[in-house]
Parts: sequence; C-alpha cells; structure tokens
Amino acid sequence: MRRISSAMTRYYKWATPLLGLFGAGLVGAGLLLQHAGRLKIEAPWPVWVVLAIAVVAGLGVNLWLLHGLADEVQLDEEALFVRKGAEDGRIALADVLAVECVRWTNPRRIVLELRRDTPFGRRLRFIPNSPRTLLGAFRPDPVAEELRRRVRRSHTAGRP
Repeated sequence: MRRISSAMTRYYKWATPLLGLFGAGLVGAGLLLQHAGRLKIEAPWPVWVVLAIAVVAGLGVNLWLLHGLADEVQLDEEALFVRKGAEDGRIALADVLAVECVRWTNPRRIVLELRRDTPFGRRLRFIPNSPRTLLGAFRPDPVAEELRRRVRRSHTAGRP
C-alpha cells in the first residue's frame, strides 16, 4: 500500500487558517495601539472594515478550498483506503466514476466522483503527493494519471 495524499494536508487544513488569523490579530493589535495614542497615528474606521473583510474572505477561501479534504489516502492494487477525521474506509477502484485534477489552485487537489454514497460522500477530495515543479501546473498530475489508468483497468476487468 502506498500513500498518494500529501503529508502536508494537516498543515494546509489547520495551520494556514490559524496563521492567517494570527496575522490579522497582529494587525488588529497594531491598530488598537495606534488608536490608543501610543503611536500618535489615528486608525480610521474603514481600516477596521477592511481588516474584517480580509478575515472573513480568508476564512471563506480556506473553507472553500480545504474543507472536506481527506486526511490520508492510500492506494493498493484494487482499492483506496481513506482516513478523514475519525472515519476510515475502503473504496474499490471500480466504484470510482471519474478522476479530476484541479491544477490551478495551490495546493493542487484531486477529486474522485464515486458511484455510491460512502462515509465521505459521493465526492472524495484530497491533496496529491505529487512533486511540485515550476511548470507543474502545465503538466498532468502523475497521481491523477495513475488513478485514471487504474480506474480504467478496474472497469474493464469486470466486463466479460
């Protein structure tokens, strides 16, 4: 069995939102210090509005891109083994209908459309354990290509 999901998934899911909130907190603390008169610079109310919009937009983008990602995906000859939170499960490659790679985001994501409902839903998303290169967005993802080949093989193996 080989891990095909990135080991950085936990960092992307938890550390990046926390670092963003920490940075916004530092900016807010700086604005409070300015407003208290210690730095003799007045912070107008639009700055607070922009900070609030940045925090909400940042959290929204994090939820949109990272919410629902599987924590770990492993591949063997005929199945995927998935861990997402406290849930563990096995998904046969024959139950995968389509493999899509979202290449134009950072981190890159793979989305698997499944034939039936699973504890993870009808779509399984994860960050692939692919090498990151300068021109990688212009090349097919090797993990997605391997999954497509194996899914195609599993679909044709079941036919007489």
